[in-house]
Amino acid sequence: MQSAKKYYQNLSIERCHLHAGKFRYEPSLGEHVGFKPSQKYPIHRWFNYRQGYSPKIVTYVLDQADLPSGSWILDPFCGVGTTLLEAKRRGYAVIGIDISPLAAFVSRVKTLDFSNPKKFIKGVETFAELKKGKPSKLIETYYLTRLLDTEILKEVSYLREYVNSLRDSEIRDFLLSGMLASVDKVANAKKDGGWLRYIARKETPDFHSVVVKTLNKMIADITQPSLSLEYPKGHIETIVHHGDARSLPGKFPPIRLMVTSPPYLNRNDYTRVYAMEMELLGLSDKEIKEVRRATLRSHTEAGSLGNTNVKSERLKKWVEEIQENGVSNIQIPGMVRDYFEDLFLCLEQLQKVCVDGASLAFVVSNVRFSGVHIEVDSLIAEIGENLGFEASEIIVTRLRGSSAQQVNKYGDTALRESIVILRK
Repeated sequence: MQSAKKYYQNLSIERCHLHAGKFRYEPSLGEHVGFKPSQKYPIHRWFNYRQGYSPKIVTYVLDQADLPSGSWILDPFCGVGTTLLEAKRRGYAVIGIDISPLAAFVSRVKTLDFSNPKKFIKGVETFAELKKGKPSKLIETYYLTRLLDTEILKEVSYLREYVNSLRDSEIRDFLLSGMLASVDKVANAKKDGGWLRYIARKETPDFHSVVVKTLNKMIADITQPSLSLEYPKGHIETIVHHGDARSLPGKFPPIRLMVTSPPYLNRNDYTRVYAMEMELLGLSDKEIKEVRRATLRSHTEAGSLGNTNVKSERLKKWVEEIQENGVSNIQIPGMVRDYFEDLFLCLEQLQKVCVDGASLAFVVSNVRFSGVHIEVDSLIAEIGENLGFEASEIIVTRLRGSSAQQVNKYGDTALRESIVILRK
């Protein structure tokens, strides 16, 4: 029996596979489909968004695309702006869209013009000199009131009031971004996969001090030559929308490249994972629930349609097999079906805004439910082909194992994390 290491280094595609000739293994990108390497890069590291990928994925796709100068690049699931930052660094105009108000906000801050950092430095210095004060009103949202100690909640409420009172929107957003990146360091909770897990802190640091430390690192990223992420001289068009990739907002310039990673089909509800940050941003509990219902249907708490435009015998077969094998949650078969319907709707929109010859890169992961292997990468390629795109290649970056629960009941299967390249 081969070792686990060799097992997950062996890309085996059957000759009869629908996309047998399209697969290519690029293990050098394996660690970069995760966010961890981003923590080494200036500005990219401002917000620890575990669901993102590293800048190297974007530079790899850009190198393959060989775009003319002045091209527009789109990320319809922009997360915290990895694609936008790297594309801007190459001098390309960028558009980012995300249905999460938090993700759209962080992307907008990270793509500000920092060519003259003096006002940001002054804003941070003034913030650092603030004395302790009492808020006029405590934050009363669900997660923050339960996961912050009373004194910390008072401090967070006071500092948010101060930041919200500032007239300069860029300084206000810069400071608030530092607070968003710091709140989980003082909370009685820890991000654990797709959940917030309660923890009891023995000691809780002073929130103001934590935020100042975070902001000083952000200032270092935009001022120190060895760290700063420099853009080409001159204005670079940057647009970030809080919107839905299934219904693209407004008029679009001609898109020549799209690089994105839709939420993985793993049942993780990002609105719950980042609920504290969304509340600190200013969303009410009701608004967070509305965002949860509106997100891509990669988890069971998103709204369900009950029908699909995806014409795929493979998808139909997989959903039926999941139902036959039994599931821990009866909504899972519908979630799988609806997930690909959402990707179909997204690809329909992309068909309208991408110019002929445009390339589309999707970073995705295959999954397994009730022992059924869902080939997300190949099915996206199939949906794209049905909509008139060419499935150029499927770049497999790494192979990983099934969950312990799946292995114990059904045995192991190597699951691909891939970059699907479509061309219009």
